[in-house]
Amino acid sequence: MNTDRNNQSGVIHSFGKRHLFCFLCFALFGATNVIGVELNSRSPTYQANAGDSIVFIGNTFVERMRMFGHFELFLHSRFPEHPLKIRNMGWSADEVALRPRPRGFGDMHRYLTQEKADTVFACFGMNEAFRGVEGLAEFSSGLEALILDLQKHRYNGRSAPQIILISPIAHENLGGHMPDGQVHNVNLEIYTQAMLEIAGKYKLAFVDLYTPTRELMVFSKGPDFTINGIHLNNYGYWRVSQIMARSLGLIGDIDLNYAAGDSATEKLRRTIYDKNYSFFFQWRPPNMEYLHGRRNRLPGAEGMPEETAQLNDIVGQLDRRIWRMEKPQPGKVWGKYPMDIQLSASTPDYTGIRIPEIGEVVRRGGDEEEGRGDVLTPDEALKRFHLPEGYAINVFASEENSPIANPVAMHFDVEGRLWVANSPTWPHPLPGSKPNDSIIILEDTDHDGVVDKQSVFINGLDMIHGFILGDGGAYISQTPNIIHIKDTNGDGRADTVRTVLHGFGGEDVEHSINNYRWGPDGALYFMEGIFFHTQVETPYGPRRVRDAGVFRYKPLTERFDVFVSYAFWNPWG
Repeated sequence: MNTDRNNQSGVIHSFGKRHLFCFLCFALFGATNVIGVELNSRSPTYQANAGDSIVFIGNTFVERMRMFGHFELFLHSRFPEHPLKIRNMGWSADEVALRPRPRGFGDMHRYLTQEKADTVFACFGMNEAFRGVEGLAEFSSGLEALILDLQKHRYNGRSAPQIILISPIAHENLGGHMPDGQVHNVNLEIYTQAMLEIAGKYKLAFVDLYTPTRELMVFSKGPDFTINGIHLNNYGYWRVSQIMARSLGLIGDIDLNYAAGDSATEKLRRTIYDKNYSFFFQWRPPNMEYLHGRRNRLPGAEGMPEETAQLNDIVGQLDRRIWRMEKPQPGKVWGKYPMDIQLSASTPDYTGIRIPEIGEVVRRGGDEEEGRGDVLTPDEALKRFHLPEGYAINVFASEENSPIANPVAMHFDVEGRLWVANSPTWPHPLPGSKPNDSIIILEDTDHDGVVDKQSVFINGLDMIHGFILGDGGAYISQTPNIIHIKDTNGDGRADTVRTVLHGFGGEDVEHSINNYRWGPDGALYFMEGIFFHTQVETPYGPRRVRDAGVFRYKPLTERFDVFVSYAFWNPWG
């Protein structure tokens, strides 16, 4: 039997790179199919209506969906005549009964009401399952409470929302020094069964992702599904979107070998990404303390409500663009795996988008109060230095001879080259403007103290506020995430972008995750400032901290922990 990952079945004697014992494979295969058989006979299907507002809530599984867009692309293709409004409100490490938010942010109902939600996809269980059998009763009661709470509301003004429950995926064994997920998978199966029973009790549609992903991860050859065992990569979402569509009765089996993807499909997926990026910026922007919290009356915060209105308008324009675009046949959504398309590697350019005008903003305080002065040229700045006898100073690089703008961090590599992170986007992007933060490499090849070779390692990023070199590339802070970029083909430009950690606080980006240092233990240490709410999912369970902390992350094992939790105010980067 073919064991390629385009085939959801497998053979018992083919263990791929997992190297499981034969008797264990038989046991897992038998156990995981019990839920799938019961599901087929009990779970309602899903049918979208014209003009539906669909909202996804849940943990990092949901949050990462917006980076790839495969299932949303399918929904628009399956219902091309319906102008569906789809919003992603995933938040890293969310649980059914634990969803902390920044001060003044408001609860889930506020945003579901704003979006007039008709359908809510609820994705939970990954983090709760780390508590094992002891936490099952609390999870089940919390899930039922969430369902009843959602059903009490009429977000669209007419009826309670349709609720669709989505189980967590299986924990993939990536080998090496990573956790194998065996214990977690036992618990994930138990929690999936509980979700199935609760869905049956309330007659809700339910998608079991645990069973099919467990089978694929154990029995099939091919690419990894996840980046760390629990968070899907692009390939993983491409496959899982198929499982979700079939489970909801939206499509039958298709022969992936005879359906071909095309450029129009990827153009649509890119537009979906741009819309999701813009909504995320509107719903969960940087500097939330200046929008929702205690600093929303300070100088610099005056224009943020108007900018939020601009962003709402831009998101609406992108919705309408999606509705007008050519849609592929549903089967062709998965016809060709887009291996080389990395949507999150560049920010939207908003070509053809009209930026709404806003009224004049009345500032509280002036430039004099903020202590601003004239910007000096490099030569003028040199004249201001007072140096000890025997010392000299010169301009190595400046914005006059290098692509430098608002440099926020720099590091020398082992070759003596200077890497500089630039953030012209600082302190946050303007609505409709393409963020274009960058990392450049400066080199003095003739050793005269002046840069004579420079290259752009990456640009088109959003709000860099710290980075460090390592693991063949660079780790970069982009609140609320940390990404790792790498040059894999040796041309001097980053060609892979991977989001490795999600969920850091974004209340005030000037002291967001920064001050990176490699420790003698091979771990990466960094920190953030006061009044932040951080919650990060890991293959070892969720990690949370409030009001400042120092973190420890070991890429070899994907272990992330709060090293110090202490309200020491702000490290400032």
